[in-house]
Amino acid sequence: MAETRDASGRWLPRVSGSGGRPKGSRNRLGEAFLAALQEHFLEHGTEAIRRLYNEDSVADIRIIVSILPRELAVQADPYDSWADEQIDDCGL
Repeated sequence: MAETRDASGRWLPRVSGSGGRPKGSRNRLGEAFLAALQEHFLEHGTEAIRRLYNEDSVADIRIIVSILPRELAVQADPYDSWADEQIDDCGL
């Protein structure tokens, strides 16, 4: 049998104990979940969202927050600090 570990017990390159997770299995799970979610939405649509909001608004907001990006890039208006006359003078 071929050696699978080095002298310190670490796995040798390109060798794992169990063969690891099959390639693409994580993607298949995500794709299956999204397909089921899409099917559910197509069947129940906005009525399910409306019902959730009316029955449990905290859960509704939690769901909204969970799908937003972790960091939102908020850009300030570069003209906020300008006086109205300055904006008028430059034609903005």
